[in-house]
Amino acid sequence: MKSKYISFFKKELIFLLVLLIVVCISFGITYANFVYNSEDKRAVEMFAGALSYNLKINGTYQNNIDLVPGSSIIDLEIESTNEISSYYKLLINKKITVYSIDGITKGVIGSNDKANIRLYIVNPSNDNINISFIVSMGYLTNTLEDVKVNDGYYEIGKMKEEIIYSNKKWNILRINDDASIDIVSKDVYNVTISGYNGYNNLVDLLNSKCINSRSIDINDIDGLEINVNNDFIDFNRLVYFPNSLLNDDNVVLNNGSTEMNGYGYSNGILIRNKFITSNINNNLFKNNKYLLSTPYYEMDNNEIYYYAIELNNGVVNLRKLYNSDNTNYEITSNVRCITNISGVAF
Repeated sequence: MKSKYISFFKKELIFLLVLLIVVCISFGITYANFVYNSEDKRAVEMFAGALSYNLKINGTYQNNIDLVPGSSIIDLEIESTNEISSYYKLLINKKITVYSIDGITKGVIGSNDKANIRLYIVNPSNDNINISFIVSMGYLTNTLEDVKVNDGYYEIGKMKEEIIYSNKKWNILRINDDASIDIVSKDVYNVTISGYNGYNNLVDLLNSKCINSRSIDINDIDGLEINVNNDFIDFNRLVYFPNSLLNDDNVVLNNGSTEMNGYGYSNGILIRNKFITSNINNNLFKNNKYLLSTPYYEMDNNEIYYYAIELNNGVVNLRKLYNSDNTNYEITSNVRCITNISGVAF
């Protein structure tokens, strides 16, 4: 009887041991799953360690720089020193005008990869100020929004396309190497000009519509060019021309000329023909209708026509002002202004 009880207790003990082992294994799996899925601290973050980086400002390892008064351009290089890809945000410790003009100030950076960023920044004071940068980083197991913005630091956005300057709206055309900015007015201003006087004084007439700025000319627009033929054409007959044409290197008067008030004529004029090529890619110039303050002539059917160049939603439209048979024309169109600013906070 005694041996029977001993046998029974042995079986119960073995069953309890097996049950305990199963419970322990199940608990271990549940706990491991909890650690991995915890929102407060992902398992990968526990073992990966702190993320790190190197920072260069204008080619030198540093995280701060003195800014002179006015606008500046700064080149930064962020170098990840991590074995894994990570999120990053470039932060600055001053709430001043600062925008990226090239490169991305926040996103994903690869393992041991580099991010190059060019910044436009304005020191609005009359003295040098010291600014510092840090790079806040985060694991890809979270989101970019989870990357911390440290107290006293601010994120950096991309350069604006439109600003308010002198109480008017302007589009940013380009940022120059000297940290100045070319801006183009969104508004246009009506103008009427005519004849040889309009051709001779085109620049001044159009500029008069622009306050503290000037009218756009052909040199402001990439992809728009005036081309000149190599060979001269001999007009061996009476030809009228605006007096300003005498300053054009592509015009030669063989037999002299008679000059009147604003125009002249000659029986022996040599002239190189001109033509325009247009491949405008900047959408900024593909809206509105306005004249360019660049006088232009072109030959057609043995006549010389003197034009103002008009852009109509990016398409070149030549507007006649005068021609070689002494006919005057009047045109009405618009003026669009451009100016250069520096050290302006916006």
